[in-house]
Amino acid sequence: MRMETQPQIPLRILRAHAEALSPTRLTPRQQARQDRILLIASELIARFGRAAFSFSRLAQAMRYSTSTLRWHFADLDALVAHIAQRHVRNLNFYFNMIPEDAPDRVARLRAAYRASTRAPDGSLTAVHRLFLAERHTLPPEDLAAIEAATSRFPALLLPGLDPQNMALLDDPNVDPTYIDTLVTEAARAAAQTQIPESPPELTDIAPTNFPVPPRPATETASLEILRLAAPRPPLLPEIAAHLTSRRNNLRAGAALSHTA
Repeated sequence: MRMETQPQIPLRILRAHAEALSPTRLTPRQQARQDRILLIASELIARFGRAAFSFSRLAQAMRYSTSTLRWHFADLDALVAHIAQRHVRNLNFYFNMIPEDAPDRVARLRAAYRASTRAPDGSLTAVHRLFLAERHTLPPEDLAAIEAATSRFPALLLPGLDPQNMALLDDPNVDPTYIDTLVTEAARAAAQTQIPESPPELTDIAPTNFPVPPRPATETASLEILRLAAPRPPLLPEIAAHLTSRRNNLRAGAALSHTA
């Protein structure tokens, strides 16, 4: 009976699990060699494209044996993923250094982004060019981790604008002041749409320009009965004395006229 062979798990996945269990601590010499690998690989892949290299050819270009390069990175996917992930970690590190309550935080975030992705001459750095051009060639699990780590970039750097406008930040020919103007106008438009209109003031007094409808006859009769049945308020002493004196005078006058 023929045994079916299962596909081997890629070395980069096995090494990632091994590093998670027990990370490798590089010596100063090993760290210097790895930094040199990352620097040269970023420049070569950014200039010529990933498709121009195999793992062994990249090792030869750096005058390393394939086994030496593989000691640091399992394969070309692992190398490119490491460069992209380190680039994203650096960006997030610089973003987190800016206080969230800073009044000019958005402008400072964009300045940090430009400083991290531009060379002294204003062009894009090799690492950033590799990140933009080659990250989509990575395996799904590596790409998903990178996309999750960069998902907040549009909202941080270009609030109120479509995420596709991130391409403006990566275009050396676009003036930064133009991007600042777009963000400012988007914020102003959002503020205008969020302010509700003032509701009309309510009043208990009926407007004088509207006639008051007449009461029904039954309602008018009921109100008259209630008025007559309601107890009358007590009179002031002066008014009571005046009415008593007037009543007595009327009675005296009536008696005199009856006698006559």
